[in-house]
Amino acid sequence: MKHVDVTWIGIQSQFDDCLGWNKVLYAYVDSTGRIYYIGKADDQTLRQRLMDPDKARMVGILTRNGGQPGGILYGLVKIGGSYSPPSSVISNAEALLIRDESPWGNVIKPTISEDTRVVCLGSWMGRKSTYEYVMLRRIARPVLNASPRALIRPLAEPAKPRPSFRSDMMGLAAMQSNGALSNVMRIMAESKKR
Repeated sequence: MKHVDVTWIGIQSQFDDCLGWNKVLYAYVDSTGRIYYIGKADDQTLRQRLMDPDKARMVGILTRNGGQPGGILYGLVKIGGSYSPPSSVISNAEALLIRDESPWGNVIKPTISEDTRVVCLGSWMGRKSTYEYVMLRRIARPVLNASPRALIRPLAEPAKPRPSFRSDMMGLAAMQSNGALSNVMRIMAESKKR
């Protein structure tokens, strides 16, 4: 399992050094402290991602619905002591946070490709600080000393065992005691006449 630490810090001004960085996560927060969008700046700098026209549209939707932008956080992604993680780690961390926080601005839900544990530190405003994803896997059971025939699954279900003679006789006796047997015999006799 990949263990990822993300240290979240608020952007203070348009001149922050962090705006020139890539390989970071970012989150838009409204004035109440709720996260309404989580993204990643992987191949582009944080400034390029924040200047994207889609982000301005999202802030517009927030204000039209009565909300107020509160700020932007950026997250330094660290894995194994390195602040330069591979793209797959950044993508999985973003996807896991989006999956568990469900920000309304993230319309597309990205997929998580490997077991990941994300611990959010610093100014994180999410519902929790630790997020974990474990992929379900089929566990192959070893077959010891099995013949090739034993490895083949039967195509049809095995036949159900027939009731014993005793249970048949008990059923007939029950039918005879309540008169149902004579009705069955009468119906069978009438169907033969036709």
